[in-house]
Amino acid sequence: MDSECKSKKNSRRKRKLICGVGINDADYQVKPLVNGVRLICPFYSTWVRMLERCYSSKFHKTRPTYIGCSVSSEWLIFSQFKAWMEKQDFNGKQLDKDLLVANNRIYGPDYCLFVTARINTMLNNNAASRGDYAIGVDFHNGNKKFRSRYRTVTKHITIGYFNTEQEAHQAYLKYKKQVIIEVALEQDDIRLKDALLRIADTYEIQS
Repeated sequence: MDSECKSKKNSRRKRKLICGVGINDADYQVKPLVNGVRLICPFYSTWVRMLERCYSSKFHKTRPTYIGCSVSSEWLIFSQFKAWMEKQDFNGKQLDKDLLVANNRIYGPDYCLFVTARINTMLNNNAASRGDYAIGVDFHNGNKKFRSRYRTVTKHITIGYFNTEQEAHQAYLKYKKQVIIEVALEQDDIRLKDALLRIADTYEIQS
């Protein structure tokens, strides 16, 4: 082994663990300075954000729903996560851990895939910020009725106004179920398509 290889190997050994658990074994600069601009490797940044969601107490202060989540042993090693991510359609998408397997709490190759922001927003129930009413419902003071609304990535869509909270909630469920089905049928990835259709079936609509 020549001196340059020895130097790189020793450098990797001296690196601090990411979030106390992640091993950065990259054999290249993950944050290079190019023409005076600090860049960051997209594989590395995705890996670090995943570790932070699971193991950062600072992150958990604002996102407590991630407390108890973990990363599979192989993905604690950066090169192994990178090898998986290179095979995925990840550009402009977000890493998801619980779409393929409902209520999954582990990030790993058997559970994860990349999804669009549209799908992520569509499946988020915003439980922490939705207020005192049922999901998809608020009270509109102007007409003194319950308003049913659906949130997209960029805006809220008003579905309608109703006399009762339950009616507004049912309208929301019906609308969201249809949206999920439409998005599912657009997918080429059969795993994603089947997962979305399975989720759509959980939106029970009462007559």
